[in-house]
Amino acid sequence: MSDMARAAPTTSVAIWLMVMTGAAYAQFAPPSGGCPQGMHIEGFSCVYDTMAPEPGAGPQWLDSWGAIADGNGVFGTAQSMQTKRKAEKAALRACKENGGDRYCKIAMVYRNQCVVYAMSEAYDVGIASSEAISQAESRALEICGKSSAECRVRYSACSLPVQVR
Repeated sequence: MSDMARAAPTTSVAIWLMVMTGAAYAQFAPPSGGCPQGMHIEGFSCVYDTMAPEPGAGPQWLDSWGAIADGNGVFGTAQSMQTKRKAEKAALRACKENGGDRYCKIAMVYRNQCVVYAMSEAYDVGIASSEAISQAESRALEICGKSSAECRVRYSACSLPVQVR
């Protein structure tokens, strides 16, 4: 067999491998314009970013609700609830369980804030909410103090937003 005849299969195989390697690379190469938003290149593929937030998107927060119901000299509270309705229902239930019965009414509903409930021995009430509990306390005591000099804080709590991302 001639040298040329022996070389032909080797050359054909080499050319075939080069063509197929190029075709294989084209199948696994990243897109010519890069990866879509929210993805990055790893090896020959676009993969989703798992740690990076979406561009322009900051942290996401869930609201947190609280409520105070009072009546007949007693009160009930709810805090860190997912909805306004749940906070109101829980506060009314707590007020009724504390002896307020049918006299219980929602006195305050608040969202993503702190609240203070102040009351005197004569049942004068002051309720206030604010981003800072110290401000809510000052305001609640001031409101209650318009009717009585013996007001004191009976309840204080915060229902602050919860970061989910």
